[in-house]
Amino acid sequence: MDVLDTLVVRFHIKGEFVTEGREKKYVDGVEALSYIARDKVTLSGILEHLREHCNFIVGTLLHWLFP
Repeated sequence: MDVLDTLVVRFHIKGEFVTEGREKKYVDGVEALSYIARDKVTLSGILEHLREHCNFIVGTLLHWLFP
């Protein structure tokens, strides 16, 4: 599989981002990685990968940053 065929997604679960000076840190949470095939990058596909790392309820808010 070609590296360009997958999207690496880093989930930040139940924590928060804190800015200290010029540095941004993620604290009090869990980080998890998923490798999603680019043809499967849909909301339902992302939620499937998120379910592998944690349980969440319907209505949970998702936020993302584009690289």
